[in-house]
Amino acid sequence: MLNLFTDELGYVVVSVKVGKRSKVRLSHIQPLTLLSVELHGRPSQQVMHITECVALAGCEQLMMEPNKVLMAQFLAEFLQHALRSMQRDERLFEFIFNSIRRYNDIERGDANFHLVFLIKLTHFLGFFPNLEGFDSGVCFDLENGCFVRRLPLHNNYLLPNDTMAFVHLLRLDYDTMYLLDANRRQRNDILDHIVKYYKLHMAEFGELRSLDVLREI
Repeated sequence: MLNLFTDELGYVVVSVKVGKRSKVRLSHIQPLTLLSVELHGRPSQQVMHITECVALAGCEQLMMEPNKVLMAQFLAEFLQHALRSMQRDERLFEFIFNSIRRYNDIERGDANFHLVFLIKLTHFLGFFPNLEGFDSGVCFDLENGCFVRRLPLHNNYLLPNDTMAFVHLLRLDYDTMYLLDANRRQRNDILDHIVKYYKLHMAEFGELRSLDVLREI
């Protein structure tokens, strides 16, 4: 089975056979591969079938560079959890498609890419943090996606120092992500906050099996 996010149907599950007699090659089913496909079956069906499959340019480095291979595995698993109920959404599709190509082309300074990508993704999923009310010394309420001056009654919040780092990330894009000066431990801490934020805002998000491997990058 292969999980796809398509421009016309949104998230779909397809049945594939890989081999010489198949339209699908092993290179086609690598994480974050960009494909042009023709599907057989009705969208209402639980599983569809690929009748034509062509790899598009823009993800070659994701299959060659060790760190990018691991990152692609993580992001593919993350997207599987985040998009599994998504219907057709052209803006979301274009964002993901263009982001994959952008990551493939980056030669250096890509250590913060996944953090910026996952935060930007919340724009399209409907829970991008509300930046109104930010000031020095405030905390970020992860449950309600806003800044507060008093600690919430629950435990899902960031203290002021972590809030400052989180806000800095919210203001970055792919052109400025190098400005986030963080070591591996700090990036892992930020990623943990992001994952927790998703789990609080998406029911049944699930556990990420590739997260522990990513921590070593």
